[in-house]
Amino acid sequence: MYTKEGTPKGASYGYFASAGLQLSLVTFSSPFDLSVGVEYFQTEYQSLRYLNNVEYTASEFSISGADAFLNLKIHRAKSEQGRLRLYLKGGLELLLPLKYQDQDLENPSRSTTDLSLLKKQSLGATGGIGLETQRKKFGFFAELTAGLNFSGIYDSNASSSSGARGKTEAYFRTAGLRIGVRFW
Repeated sequence: MYTKEGTPKGASYGYFASAGLQLSLVTFSSPFDLSVGVEYFQTEYQSLRYLNNVEYTASEFSISGADAFLNLKIHRAKSEQGRLRLYLKGGLELLLPLKYQDQDLENPSRSTTDLSLLKKQSLGATGGIGLETQRKKFGFFAELTAGLNFSGIYDSNASSSSGARGKTEAYFRTAGLRIGVRFW
């Protein structure tokens, strides 16, 4: 759900893609590993409107920026190096938007690229289940992940593209596949 200037609107599913670096403290004797990372992200989604029971796109949004995360992974203790191991992970994610575009298809003059409409940072939680293997010169992981943004992305003190100050808010919910490879 998306709220623009105090009016609830439907929102479509969009994509959320990211790429970056992750550093992990991997132990084979302890059941816990710690991961920190930073990534570049890009997302696009649409707000929807209904007219005569027909759904159409009212606005198209694009946001990109930096994504930083901290995760704790839990796996079976005393696992053997080089074997596949299953793990669960959970943690926090911080989105730092650097570019924003709202293309209003109903009223093109209200389209904007004003980044000040967004919060400077947006906090969320992540979780997932994955498989990994770690060898001397090679490591690999694949995980199913989910995320929930709980602080919202819009600055409640900013004026909207129309100049109105009604509440505008949206929350990211993500689900996907994350993979990684190490060659050293």
